[in-house]
Order: sequence, then C-alpha cells, then structure tokens
Amino acid sequence: MKRPVDSIKKIKLKVCGMRYARNVRDIAAAGPDILGFIFYPPSPRYLPPGDAGEVTGAVPEGLEKAGVFVNSPSEEVERMGETLQLDYVQLHGKESPRMCMELKNGGFKVIKVFGVDENFDLKQLDGYKEAVDYFLFDTRSPQYGGTGKAFNWSVLDQYDGSVPFFLSGGIGPEHVDLLESLRDNNLYAVDVNSRFEISPGFKDPEKVKIIVEKLKILNVR
Repeated sequence: MKRPVDSIKKIKLKVCGMRYARNVRDIAAAGPDILGFIFYPPSPRYLPPGDAGEVTGAVPEGLEKAGVFVNSPSEEVERMGETLQLDYVQLHGKESPRMCMELKNGGFKVIKVFGVDENFDLKQLDGYKEAVDYFLFDTRSPQYGGTGKAFNWSVLDQYDGSVPFFLSGGIGPEHVDLLESLRDNNLYAVDVNSRFEISPGFKDPEKVKIIVEKLKILNVR
C-alpha cells in the first residue's frame, strides 16, 4: 500500500571515502546527497590535509560534506570542519558524549558511529542521544572503518528511533528494497563506499547512478 506523501521519509545517500577532485565532480553529478572524506591516516581512503581543500572544494553547492574522524582531538575536528566548511562530522572512535555535544554546539551536525553485531547492546546509545544529531550503524570490526559486509539488520528492530541514523556495511543496489523495513525506525541515509569503487577512493559514477535511481523509486513508495 502506498503511503500518504506527507508520511514518506526520504532516505538519503552518502558516498564516503572520496579522494580526488575530478571524481568528486563526477560522483556529484550522479545525484547523491552527501559526500564523505576520511581524515584517518591508516585508511586507504585517507585524504591528507594538504589535498583536502582542493578535493572538498570540488563539491558543488547544494551537496553536503561530511568529515570522518577517529579519536581526533576536538580542536582538530573543529579546525578542519571550519576550514573545509563541513556540514557533518562523523566520529568513528571512542569519542565521549561530552565531545559530541561540544561539536554539536559548535554548529556541526554530529554523526556517532557504532559497530553492530549479534551482541550489540542498544543501551550504549543512551548516553549519546542528546549529544548527537545522528547515529551510524556499521558492521562491527576490530579495526576502525568499514568492512564491506552487512550486519544482520534485524538487530535494529528494537531500536527506538529516537535519533535518526545512517546505515552502512556492504550495502549495494540489490539491498535497497529491504531498506523500507527500517524507514519507520528513523533511517535517515545509507552510507556506501567500497562496493562502489574502481580503486580505493575512486568511485564508479555508473554504479552510484544505479543506487540513486533505486532510492528514488523507494522514496515515493
């Protein structure tokens, strides 16, 4: 049954791990909502500060920018966020609710990342609910960063939806229809990365176009 138009929640698309200005322009033309840039040196998609201005500067007006950080001092996150005019700061480490709140009060939209497996305890979210704008649920891994594999989304059936969330972890176009079951839990966006790459940090515009079109169909159902 089709939902009333005013009840439909548009699920956004974030393409993360961008490294090259030319590729940023090509991916932007494919129609995502948010582009992500990783400022964590061990990542194969690390964007060095010396290149960051040129790369993030290629993002066209109207498209949002997210910076990904892992256990960086709040001063560094603020400095880079302000310099690069980031809309979101995405925190993958052990950042405290207090740090998240400081960044939120500084004018950034804060995304706090949690790795999820079958034993994920939703109670650990409680201390962050007032301090962040979004959660991001990704497949749990010993390392920081994505695995390219999906976790069992049924773990989120008990999530109360009080904070909108991004969903990550091996999501491809073939998973889009399954996202509808999470919309009422306050799914805000899907976050894609390695499955859409030609090489680390270099995304395939044609693959991105496919998932954009599938999300458009889902978003009017």
